Amino acid sequence: MLNGKTNKQIILDILSDMRPHYDREFLNAGICEYRRRISDLREEGYVIESLWIVDPNSKHKRPGYQLIHKPGIQEDLFNAA
Repeated sequence: MLNGKTNKQIILDILSDMRPHYDREFLNAGICEYRRRISDLREEGYVIESLWIVDPNSKHKRPGYQLIHKPGIQEDLFNAA
């Protein structure tokens, strides 16, 4: 727990803009076991995609994550019934 937030809450704060984020951002936030926390979030219904992000400075691919879907949000209201 950092600053009163759990590691999962910090990860969700980082991913909440639904854009790709480098794995280094989680380490910089003080979360060493971010992969396990991401697995926990996936089990809770969050769709978090693992991907490779091209670093614009070095042109190398770096590992990252992107939040695709939050649980409880319906994408198609017509098929929800």
